[in-house]
Amino acid sequence: MKTVGRTPPTIVSCRGIALLPEAIYLRYHDAMNRRHRRTLGRVFAEPTPADLRWTEIEALLRAAGAEISEGAGSRVRIALSDVRAVFHRPHPSPVTGRGLVRAVRDFLASAGVTPEEE
Repeated sequence: MKTVGRTPPTIVSCRGIALLPEAIYLRYHDAMNRRHRRTLGRVFAEPTPADLRWTEIEALLRAAGAEISEGAGSRVRIALSDVRAVFHRPHPSPVTGRGLVRAVRDFLASAGVTPEEE
């Protein structure tokens, strides 16, 4: 079966701006405030920061539209754009280690959420 003349779907952001499918990551930025965008930039920064708090990362994930549910113990299940992951919430310290920040970076990249290019 062959489709002829089919155009790709247009995605409209909450601000009413038409987006191309290859620019789909921009729709996540509509719900993010300055703090979320700063946290996203820090997650993708090199060298990987070792002073990010888990609450900042969790707020970023919620702003990106992730579904977050509690697992057993300190586990946190996250689903975003058909990508799923399970992370271990840091304790007793609220500071997230570099390994977990890298894992969150890989998760966000696979879900299509990346920092805006300037």
